[in-house]
Amino acid sequence: MNTSIIKCPTCNAKTMIDNKTLKCENNHSFDLAKQGYINLLINKGSKTKIHGDSKEMLNARKLILEKGYYQTISNNLNNIINSFGKNNRIIDIGSGVGYYLDNLEKSNQKNEYYGIDISKDGIKEASKANKAISYIVGTNNQLPFLDNSADIIYSIFSPINIDECVRVLKGKGHLITVSPNQNHLGELKKLVYEVIIEKDYLVNDIVYEGIKKVDSIIIKEEITLNDFDLYQLFMMTPHYFKTPIIVKDKIKNIEKMTLTIDVVVNVYQYLL
Repeated sequence: MNTSIIKCPTCNAKTMIDNKTLKCENNHSFDLAKQGYINLLINKGSKTKIHGDSKEMLNARKLILEKGYYQTISNNLNNIINSFGKNNRIIDIGSGVGYYLDNLEKSNQKNEYYGIDISKDGIKEASKANKAISYIVGTNNQLPFLDNSADIIYSIFSPINIDECVRVLKGKGHLITVSPNQNHLGELKKLVYEVIIEKDYLVNDIVYEGIKKVDSIIIKEEITLNDFDLYQLFMMTPHYFKTPIIVKDKIKNIEKMTLTIDVVVNVYQYLL
């Protein structure tokens, strides 16, 4: 694990690996898991509380991603980030099972990669797949990274704390967000909701002092899924938990369905 930009979540000091323990200069320590990740989520609540996506959701997401249904998004992200050259420190916020970050690292091994997610199970899966990436269990509301330490931060379908992103970004660094656009999985949403509220997706734009949008692209394509894959994709979305059982059963019995992938990729630069 590379610790060059990881800070102690207790005192904010720099850290280093000592044997199989992450330590800071104030002697706060965190054990490295056997899979290679580090848990820096300071839990003030119940020790049995489950953070992040369930194993069921993670397994569904892993299956859908590994089958390549979202490969176009991954390819476009790689092209954008690799256009910024090499020797960059890159953070994936909400890295989940590591699909996008793993593809990115394999496309350019001249960068330094970090993935952070609140889901321990997701980070565990990601760590087993790629030892070249430093994975951390943590929260986007308190990123365990030093000030002005990252060249690129990106988030795919995950919320960000813009104050924390700006704190961690270097001057001239880039922030990339991938968000669902107007028609994303629209065919599935029509089965789930009686009324679909039309949103103004421009409200997803980041407005923050020193942050300027420098590029924006829309990725749109159709994917066709069989009954099993369709239900797995359904399970990995937030719509699954809002759906009555009768509608879930209806979706489970659909033999084949074509869905629209419709996302917007916004690229911002921190100009301060």
